[in-house]
Amino acid sequence: MADASALLELAGPFGAVGPPRRADTGGWLPEECSVFTSFTGNPTAVAGPFRPRARTAYGAGRAYGDPDRARLLAVAEALERYAALLVDGKRLIVAAAAELGRDALDLDRVPRCSRRELSRPGCPVVNADKTRPIRWTPAEDLHTGTRVLVPAVMAFLEFPELEAENFWVPISTGCAVHGSFEAAAVAAICEVIERDAIALTWLQRLPLPRLDDRCLSAAARSLIAWCSDRGIASHLYDATTDLGVPMVYCLQTTDRTPRGAQLVGAACGFDVPSLAEHALLETMALRLGVQARRGLPRRYADFRSIHDDAAVMAARSKRAAFGFLLDDLANRPVSRPRDPGQGSDRERLRFLLQRLSRAGMTAWVVDLTPRELREVGHVALRVIIPELQPMSARPLVQYRGHPRLYSAPGRMGFRALPERRLNPYPQPMA
Repeated sequence: MADASALLELAGPFGAVGPPRRADTGGWLPEECSVFTSFTGNPTAVAGPFRPRARTAYGAGRAYGDPDRARLLAVAEALERYAALLVDGKRLIVAAAAELGRDALDLDRVPRCSRRELSRPGCPVVNADKTRPIRWTPAEDLHTGTRVLVPAVMAFLEFPELEAENFWVPISTGCAVHGSFEAAAVAAICEVIERDAIALTWLQRLPLPRLDDRCLSAAARSLIAWCSDRGIASHLYDATTDLGVPMVYCLQTTDRTPRGAQLVGAACGFDVPSLAEHALLETMALRLGVQARRGLPRRYADFRSIHDDAAVMAARSKRAAFGFLLDDLANRPVSRPRDPGQGSDRERLRFLLQRLSRAGMTAWVVDLTPRELREVGHVALRVIIPELQPMSARPLVQYRGHPRLYSAPGRMGFRALPERRLNPYPQPMA
């Protein structure tokens, strides 16, 4: 596996991404916590043709007691975004799904909006149409190695270029950069599973069990105590889905500020104590941006940034929307995710693929590795698992027509709400 510190060589004024900069926490985080950010800049300046208004992004890194790790994580996440923003036109094929047949991902498997969603004024998407041309890019079935074409709009972060591609809103879910293919694939799959759990929890208003306190590390306990001393309550839940991959969901509440009264974070992976710490840090760091935001959109059709949803739902006036997570906490069951074991990255990847196969799901991987990353021994991947429920920052695009949204709760031991009773509020996760 390549040395992770090599990624720092790619950050700087003349690097693939900007230099990592320490964020001013403004007293919202303990002194032991470090937050760094790194900006992608405009990737079309490299890939061409140059577009002054091309989509840009940034990466953020957070760590407790380890500023070097936070700095590295910020650069790694920025490089994920950079790789997903670079679109090599030579790799793309423009064709209708009907023309490609079995050589392409079946668009019937892709999550879609319901008729009710599509009929709402301002809904920016349409359902996929197999007869209309879209851009495709090569991918590989992680289970069998079979090559297939997947919609480019699902692989890259670039906005749709063809009208028929508007069945999908690009998002970074499933992107990962790492020093080996196996490690990157594990991270990417876990993120797709995490976002599935987040979407299911919010849309279906799942009354999750509380996370067993015995799962908490010393660092997590310290973070919870620091918050408690400042009037911030931390609620941790076991949000592990039917796939059996440990997932921790965090909700923090406070009555001491009108703008950051409810914030959420989450983490999915293999080490539950680390997941709890990660979810807490993610939630706490979100407060920095939420407290500073002004001029929030009033109409759902105007939501563009993933932080719009989080900031709107952080208002104290929205507390009731989180009732399904806060009601009757004292009597909720306590749960501890089953430990899948701490193996090598190859063993973890095998475990994840077995879990997906048993559930009738397929993971497709797109190699996004740009030259800069390849030269320092790293890979950038995008994993697509169409059977899982996407998390969306667009209130009018929640993919409520996807079967997973209604079939998963029962397998997790919860009741499944019909569409008319799904959560109407924007997704608070950022």
